[in-house]
Amino acid sequence: MKKLTARLTYANVVSTLCLFLLLGGGAAFAATQLPKNSVGAKQLRNGAVTQAKIATQAQAALRGQMGAPGPRGETGPRGDAGPRGETGLRGPAGPTEGQSFGDDLSWTPELEFGSPVTTETAGKLYVFGHVESAEVSCTTGTTVESALFLNSVLVPGTSWEMVAGVKKSIDFAGVTAASIAAGTPKLAWGARCVGPGTVVGMVPGIYGFGSIVLG
Repeated sequence: MKKLTARLTYANVVSTLCLFLLLGGGAAFAATQLPKNSVGAKQLRNGAVTQAKIATQAQAALRGQMGAPGPRGETGPRGDAGPRGETGLRGPAGPTEGQSFGDDLSWTPELEFGSPVTTETAGKLYVFGHVESAEVSCTTGTTVESALFLNSVLVPGTSWEMVAGVKKSIDFAGVTAASIAAGTPKLAWGARCVGPGTVVGMVPGIYGFGSIVLG
């Protein structure tokens, strides 16, 4: 130990330190300044190169062209029916059509037998009816006229002639001359006595009346 200490001089220590620094610096230089074409597959770890590390142009070059569409698959089974939609708004009433005519002139009934009917839209009405064993009585005279009336207005072509006091079965059918507003117009069998007499009684047997709005 004394011999080693005796040989240590300032020059020896400085020389040794320089040599150490020179060797260490060379290693650092070699680690950071890699020569060209010095890194290969052996130097890269598996999975070390990711898509994010590749240049954008290189990524585009790796994408191939889109292939042709494949064959169409089979049609799948039909699905369950969906819920029914809400009912839409009711459209406007169409134009009214139809008419009836006859040789009966307009006249006012002296007595009526009937009741109101309900219509939801305006328009001409097709009215019909039947009276079984109808009988009309007059104060005097024997000639009687009977017909269908809507709001006491004669429906064209529905007038029938009867004999006072004699039963008769009558069928009525016709179209009102004018459009009827929606509501509850009165549909009735009406009669009058021809001549000086007036109606004093109307007796229907089995009867029925109806109406249809035309449009």
